[in-house]
Amino acid sequence: MKNIYKSYFLLFFLLFSISLNSFAFTKKKEKNTKPLFQLGAAAIYSSIDLSMYNNSINYRGIHYRFVTTPTNIFSLSLEYSTFPIHNTTPVWENIHTRKFDINGHLSFTTNNELTHIFLLAGINRHEWSGTRTIYRDPYQLNTVTASGDVFRVNRYCANIGCGFTQVLYENIGLFGDFRLVLGKSLTFEKVRVYDAVTTIGINISIAQPKLTKGNRRKTFGIGKKLYKWTEKGSK
Repeated sequence: MKNIYKSYFLLFFLLFSISLNSFAFTKKKEKNTKPLFQLGAAAIYSSIDLSMYNNSINYRGIHYRFVTTPTNIFSLSLEYSTFPIHNTTPVWENIHTRKFDINGHLSFTTNNELTHIFLLAGINRHEWSGTRTIYRDPYQLNTVTASGDVFRVNRYCANIGCGFTQVLYENIGLFGDFRLVLGKSLTFEKVRVYDAVTTIGINISIAQPKLTKGNRRKTFGIGKKLYKWTEKGSK
């Protein structure tokens, strides 16, 4: 298991190094050209809770997010993930789980302004419940949970990760990210990885309000139009 953790951290720091070498902050203060907010839906692949499962397979669920962008380089996201009811034999059955996340995004922009790479960090709220099928201590401590009992976990953890967004057409884009969920360990380790998460999905952007020249009223648009991925279409 320690080798798995090391692999996750090496992957994260590799992507972090690549992003620093390939992208740069804007040097001068510019008008915010990012969307006012984004609504997204995605498939999520998650280990859910590595402290409660005997295997490290990924479970697929549905992920929703709302992103607001106050500046060109910083965004704030509110996210919700839910998973189908499932069993993990021979230990747990009738498992219900969901996750709530608040993350800050630090964004780097490519030259064509269509692709963005971001680093994220935030707070994760994990809710989990399952019914025991055999007699076993779920946390490897002195307390035990008997067969047939419902065991619940409500835990706050920290998120760290990286991801990307890619404009596809007008206000429609593709997004994805990879993150680790870290929390306080109940064993000899002080901090452990509770989850490794990957998301990939589609978002819809609402552009910043514009002032009309005549009456200075604010109007909303959907952003730049793209035609066949040409540079002319993105201007």
